[in-house]
Amino acid sequence: MLEASDRWHSGTQDSRPEAQLIDRARLLASDTLVVNPGGGNFSVKAPTSRPGSPSGEVMWISGWGCDGATLRQEDLACLRVADVRAARDQPALATGSMMNYLVGCATSDGQPRPAIETLLHGYLVHAHVDHTHPEAVIALTATPRGRELAAEVFGDEAIWLDYVQFSPALAVDLAAEIAARPAARYVLLANHGLLTWADSSEQAYQNTIEATIRAGRALDAAAVRPADLGGLACPLPSPDLVENYFTDVLPALRGWLSADGRAKILRIDPDPSATAFACSARGPWLSMLGPACPDSLVKMKRTPVIAPGVPADGPDGRRAAVASAVESFRDDYRRYWRRHAPSGSRLPVGADLPRVVVIRGIGVVSAGEDERIAWLAEAHFRQTRHVVEAADAAGGYGSLSERQAFADEYWPLMREKPQLRETPGRLAGRIVLVRPGAGELAPLVPELARILLSEGAHVVVAGPLDAPAPGLRLRYDALHAPVRACVLAFGGLDIVVDLDPVHHPAARLAAQAADVLRQQGWPGCYLAISGGSAARPGMAEVLGAVRRAARGWLAAHSVTTPGSAEAVAHYVAALSSPAGQERYA
Repeated sequence: MLEASDRWHSGTQDSRPEAQLIDRARLLASDTLVVNPGGGNFSVKAPTSRPGSPSGEVMWISGWGCDGATLRQEDLACLRVADVRAARDQPALATGSMMNYLVGCATSDGQPRPAIETLLHGYLVHAHVDHTHPEAVIALTATPRGRELAAEVFGDEAIWLDYVQFSPALAVDLAAEIAARPAARYVLLANHGLLTWADSSEQAYQNTIEATIRAGRALDAAAVRPADLGGLACPLPSPDLVENYFTDVLPALRGWLSADGRAKILRIDPDPSATAFACSARGPWLSMLGPACPDSLVKMKRTPVIAPGVPADGPDGRRAAVASAVESFRDDYRRYWRRHAPSGSRLPVGADLPRVVVIRGIGVVSAGEDERIAWLAEAHFRQTRHVVEAADAAGGYGSLSERQAFADEYWPLMREKPQLRETPGRLAGRIVLVRPGAGELAPLVPELARILLSEGAHVVVAGPLDAPAPGLRLRYDALHAPVRACVLAFGGLDIVVDLDPVHHPAARLAAQAADVLRQQGWPGCYLAISGGSAARPGMAEVLGAVRRAARGWLAAHSVTTPGSAEAVAHYVAALSSPAGQERYA
């Protein structure tokens, strides 16, 4: 069920070791059954005698938190191998000072910080080393009979390592065990992933894929029940029901998850398997045991919210049910904090806010400070869903202990990963709807969208245009339901930029936006900007209006001369109040 595919090709024609590393990493990370987005690390060692380079052996390794699927030369750290290995002679080297030590091993300044497991990569004598998070390997190690099954399938070719947080001492011990077992080709990292090594890039790739395939087949052979998580506890919903439910609930959910003062972006998991998981008998409750991989703790928290879905009494009933589940999560999290945090420490602001919400009978929603962070939470929960399903079929699912999960969730090296940094900009975390219509300002929209994106905004353009390709933080949708499109794309709405209020009357759009803002619990802005042929507002004027709206500095005013062709600009703020709607109308 979780069997990875062999995607090896003839390899890059570039003979440089670092080019081979990049090629292999991209191949491995192109399959999310093998590498989670932003997870894993990859290295290669080689002697170097290039002009301007240090003599001796160097190691290129993927930077801390870099995504293997898009790995570039600038994402690699290049370290002196002799200096890395000298750390073995420093038994007092602590995990907290490890990263600074590794930065000091770099061949030049300004490189990315190397991966957490860099010491282990350096201690191994093999040229190519990869650490990945294959779902099949994690699922195998998460079953009650995992160690027994691994011994049957891998024999002397695999070393089993019960989960322990990485440290310099662990790197020394594990490297010594690998050296003492020449038949070994893999380390199975229980509840974590896989470590492989080889003397060629192709063999290193094949070792990872082979271990993943063998683990997947072992799971299939060990199955004691169907991989359906107990079957459906409620019927699969229709697409219309799912859309209507999320339209009713997401703006309020966005408000609750932004209680720390940082506006969140929400993502609906589009994978049909997410809906099936939410409808299954055992899936949601098994996910409460903890994530498949410790790397997920800082992206999706230890557990999701489990909220009742249907039946519910209309929009208000749906929102009340989800609100109660979110509040229960926050109460549970505070108790979790008190059980494990050092005495006298204070819960960080926003730490008790969930990142993933499973709505029974409906689907899965993830949250983050921007869409990329929300997508990471979605991807990591997807891995947990897959692992839970496979492990449950093979006899049961187990995760890290609660104490270990807490230790990893608040491990500084885990929390400081660069991939967790939100998109910068004055409009970061804000959702902007642009309605171009057919007016004379429509040609400004492509450039306006680019500028809004550069400011950190999430943008929905109501209509197809010759503009940037849709992707993270940018969507296009039809004119008939633009506010609904914003809610389904990003969870809510903050600013409306209406560039054609004359041809497309704005009162209905304003009322719909106001309803979303009321549910979110904070004010937003509506800008209606139109132009005549004599004096059309330019990009500077339009962008200036958007920025003023974002800062909440709007003052409603208009410049109109009946029958003239002068520009007309209506700025209407605080649509969350009935007075704002009335004033606009």
